[in-house]
Amino acid sequence: HTHTHTFSTMTTPRWKAVLQESARIVRDRLRPAVQRNWETSNVATKDGLVLFACDRTEESAWVVGTDAMYGGKSTARVEKHDGFVRFSGVLNTEIPPGAERSGFAYFRSKLLIHTIFGEQFVNMQDFNALELVVRGDGRHYIMNVMPQSLHPEDLFQSFVYTRGGPFWQTIQIPIADFLLTTGGAVQYYQTRMHTGKIIAMGLSLSDRHAGPFAIDVRSIRAINMHKPLSNMNAIATRPF
Repeated sequence: HTHTHTFSTMTTPRWKAVLQESARIVRDRLRPAVQRNWETSNVATKDGLVLFACDRTEESAWVVGTDAMYGGKSTARVEKHDGFVRFSGVLNTEIPPGAERSGFAYFRSKLLIHTIFGEQFVNMQDFNALELVVRGDGRHYIMNVMPQSLHPEDLFQSFVYTRGGPFWQTIQIPIADFLLTTGGAVQYYQTRMHTGKIIAMGLSLSDRHAGPFAIDVRSIRAINMHKPLSNMNAIATRPF
């Protein structure tokens, strides 16, 4: 298998995370003015469903990780700016002794998990694509979507090709273009993404080019493309 990176989900014992998240939801319900990280209160319209409006999303909404968990030397951070968040750092491709891989960094939303109020999911079933408004550095990033799964390392991934320069770009990715990966390996048997139960999403970088990187994200939303032309239909090779 060809390898990419995978999100890390083993940061807190699950029972503790459930209690912490349940307490947070209680506080949110008692204080309606508290802003939610996911824009799940938004009503889906013909223009789509806003998942993240980064001008209203706090830095604490994101989890950042790098190859440091395997002894690597890459660094990364997320910073909130006026109207967008910036994911930046330095990729280091040197493989540390005893490790099999290095040279990756990611950021993602915090996991939606079980609470005393029941399950939490983002439902995108009415849409066939994701749309990102980004300002990149010319590098190839990866969009990661994590649905609820029996395997905690299941991810659906698709490339995000950015342009260098000062201008924003709108990137639309058909859901059909996302490939299932488990533990960083593209799976031979592919399944359709369960878009009704999304628990996390974000961006990562693992293009094997050492050096600084930066991508600004203004918004992420689910949309309906009129005729979503999938690269998978046009190209017989896998992108990973």
